[in-house]
Amino acid sequence: MDWGLNTLLSAGAARLPNDGRITALGAGTQFRAAGVLAKQHRLRRIFERLHAKTDHYARLNDRALDDKAQVLAQEIRRVSERRSHLNDALAWAAARWAVDQAVAAGASVIYLEDLRSMEAGGMGRTHNTRMSQTVRGQIAERMRHLAAEIGIAVVIVPPRNTSKHCPHCLTPLRHRKAPDRTTVPGWKWAICPGCGWQGDRDQGAWRRIAARGLTHQTKTVVDRATGTMVIRVVVDKLEAKAVITA
Repeated sequence: MDWGLNTLLSAGAARLPNDGRITALGAGTQFRAAGVLAKQHRLRRIFERLHAKTDHYARLNDRALDDKAQVLAQEIRRVSERRSHLNDALAWAAARWAVDQAVAAGASVIYLEDLRSMEAGGMGRTHNTRMSQTVRGQIAERMRHLAAEIGIAVVIVPPRNTSKHCPHCLTPLRHRKAPDRTTVPGWKWAICPGCGWQGDRDQGAWRRIAARGLTHQTKTVVDRATGTMVIRVVVDKLEAKAVITA
């Protein structure tokens, strides 16, 4: 599972047979939530605007504005509840989708990109909203809960360079505008100058995450603080074998 900007989650299945040659099972799939993310962004803008009005009334320090300030406080609580309910519904939907994909593929483990790679600071308000750490944290938590009920492990994988290197030969990728979304910002198409592989950047990333997780299985540990299974380090010798066989 790869965290994306426009797709929220990109996922696919890979297998590591006894001969050590990792193969991808199909082209993968994506969980898109553009409509929900747009609604989140709209609610956040309303929330910020209401807070700005509240701060303005506080600076004026006029008792005649107390009634208006109370109305604003009620509206802020209402918008906060709507944002919370929306985030919760999105988290459960995405987590259920992810686990259903794993069940359909007959998977025994879900390798999930480390959330710490999704720092959104300094990238603009829209980007920050869509890359919300809170929502992704809820999705990961619910994913672990649902997967544990059916005996599937969820392991956190280091994300370093998973979107930059080819999943088949580890050559640095070149990125272009997606051919079917030339006017849409954010969508990237990856092209490998080495082996010629090309595809959506997020589709290449989930392959890299799957290959890294499978080759680093023996490096899986349990975090003492959270109880989460995680692969903390990438070993160069193993990483050289973390490629998808075409």
